[in-house]
Amino acid sequence: MKKTVKNLITWSPSHLITSQKSAFTLAEVLITLAIIGVVAAMTIPTLVADYQERSWGTAASVFERRLEEALKVMNTQQTLAGYSTTQEFVNELSKHFKILKTCDNNNLMDCFEDSIYWGGNGTFVDMKDKKTTKNFGINDWGTDLIGIQFANGTTALVGYNTLTSSNDPAVPVCRQDPYSNEITGMGCLAMIYDTNGFKTPNTFGKDLRSINVLELTDDYNFKTDDGTKWGIPFKVTEPATKADCIEMFGSEDYCGSENDYWVAALKICKSQGKNLPNRNQLISLLKKLFHTNNVNSLYIESSSGLELDYDLAQKFGFANRVGAQIYIIRSDPHYYNTQTELIWITENHAQEWNSDRGSSSFTKYYQAVCVE
Repeated sequence: MKKTVKNLITWSPSHLITSQKSAFTLAEVLITLAIIGVVAAMTIPTLVADYQERSWGTAASVFERRLEEALKVMNTQQTLAGYSTTQEFVNELSKHFKILKTCDNNNLMDCFEDSIYWGGNGTFVDMKDKKTTKNFGINDWGTDLIGIQFANGTTALVGYNTLTSSNDPAVPVCRQDPYSNEITGMGCLAMIYDTNGFKTPNTFGKDLRSINVLELTDDYNFKTDDGTKWGIPFKVTEPATKADCIEMFGSEDYCGSENDYWVAALKICKSQGKNLPNRNQLISLLKKLFHTNNVNSLYIESSSGLELDYDLAQKFGFANRVGAQIYIIRSDPHYYNTQTELIWITENHAQEWNSDRGSSSFTKYYQAVCVE
C-alpha cells in the first residue's frame, strides 16, 4: 500500500509586506559633522592651551629645582661666589648642571632667540642688543651676558652677580656659606630662560621665565633710521689739551688746538668703547629731528623752511629748553684729515642779566653724544 507523504507548508502573508529600512540623509550627516567641528573648534584649543600651560609650568619648576640643586652643591664646595665674569661662573656651573653649548657675548643669539615677547602685555623686544646685566635692569653688577643651551633643551641668557655685600637689602648679593644648606645661590645670577628652546611662542609667562631680571632695557638712548644707536648727550665742560690729543693719536699731525672740545668728547666716547658720529650718521640724525629726508648737508639754513622738532630734541637730550638754538658744527678743527669724525654740538644760548654791567649776555655750552 503506497503511503502518501504530504508536505505541509506553513503559509504566511508576511512575504507580501514590503521591508522598510531607516537611514541618515546626506544633509543630516553634514549638519552633524558641522556641529562636531564647531564644538571641537571651541574646546580643543582650550584643552591644548591648558596642556601647554601645565607643561611649561612643570618644565620651569623642574629646571629651577635642578638649578637650585647645582647651586647648593657649588655653595657646599665654596665655588659659588668670587668670580669676576659670567663666563667663569658658567664654567663652574657646567660641572654640576649639564650644558651642551655656551655662547660668548658676541654670539649670544646662537644660544637664544633674537626676539621675544616680554612683560604682562607681551611687548615685542629685540634681544640682539641685550649684552650686559644693565640690560636686565641691574646697573650694579656690571657683567656681560653669556648664552647657554642646557642638555634638557632649555636656552638661557645669564649674567653673574659680582656683589658679595650690599647696604641695600633689596639688592641681591652673591654669598656662600658652606655650612648652610639654605643658601641656593639664586642671588648670584640674573637669567632669562626658555623651557621651549627655540620653539615658539617665546612669550614671558609661558615658555619664557626669569630670575632677578628687573626689566629689559637698552644701552642706547634711541636709534635713527640708518640703524645708528645714539647714547645720551653729555656736556663737554673742559677742553682737551694738545698733549691729550697727541697721546690719543700718537702724533701731533691732527692736533692743532690747545683747547680742543672735540678731542675731549672723543676721549670720553673711546673710554666707553664707543665713538663719535660720522657725517652720514649726523645727517641721519638731522633727518629725524627735522622730519624730512631732504637733508644732504650738516648745515641747514633758516631759509630752508625746515623746522627743528624741539620736543623730540629735548626727549633725546639735545636741548634743555624749547627755543634753544641748536647747531650741527663740523668738528674738524685741524683740517688735516677729511675723515676726522664729526660731533654733535649744541650751543644753548641763554640770555642772562648781568647786574654789574647793567646788560644781558649769552652763555653757551657744548654737548656731544657717543654712538655704537
